[in-house]
Order: sequence, then structure tokens, then C-alpha cells
Amino acid sequence: MYDGDIASVLVTEQQIAEKTAELAKQLGQDYADRCPGNGRASDLVLENESLNTYQNARNVASIVHPERDETLVLITSAYHMRRSLLAFNAFGLGTQAFISNVRQSKATFFPRSHGFVDAETALHELIGLARFRVYQRVGLY
Repeated sequence: MYDGDIASVLVTEQQIAEKTAELAKQLGQDYADRCPGNGRASDLVLENESLNTYQNARNVASIVHPERDETLVLITSAYHMRRSLLAFNAFGLGTQAFISNVRQSKATFFPRSHGFVDAETALHELIGLARFRVYQRVGLY
């Protein structure tokens, strides 16, 4: 979250958090060192309980309570952004999107293995969007 002065950072996704706990600790210290007088290592919050986007949004909503003048920045890949924004907004977290990476497509005459990976990723996201709508209908969001 950014409140116009110093930003708090929230690291999420259990799979990432477990592997980067030490990095997060160092990042918090680096953050404090770069913001003398204002930044604190405790501004870095580690959320490592979520296993999917739904749990991630739910857990973040219980951790942060953005004030009117704060902005919650959601950083994820381009292909995952739409579903992530839906989930975070459903939990009342008005977020500002920031895309971390974009997959570049390349048209070729012969199929490439990377194309199958992209197709699987797209299908995964489409199923995730459909699941979001079902969760919404049954009242989970």
C-alpha cells in the first residue's frame, strides 16, 4: 500500500513465500536502509498461507485495510491480471494493476512447444474466471 509517504509491501502466495522468506527478510532490511527515518523492516508483511488467487485475495483483505488515501498495488503477470483484479475487487480491495511480465506470441508455420504452454496457461485462466463466477454465485465472494 502507498499512502503518499512510505509504502508497505505485502508478499503473497505460499509457494513463493516459502522459498523467499529469507529474501523477504533481506528486502525488508534493504527497504529500511534505503528509507532512513521513515522505512521499517516491519513494513514488509509476509502472507504465506494462500494456495490460490481466491485465498490470496481473502487473506490480503484480512491483513490490509486501505484508508481512503492509500493505494493497493497488485503486481502479477499479464495473463493472470484479469482474474486477480476480479478477486481482489470482490473482497473490497480497490487495486491498481501493475503487470510484471507479458508473454510475447510469435506466429510460425509449425507448432512450437511454447505455444502449447501458452495454450495451457490461457485455458487455466479461462477456467479460473469461470470458477470465479461460480464462487460469486454461491456467495464465496
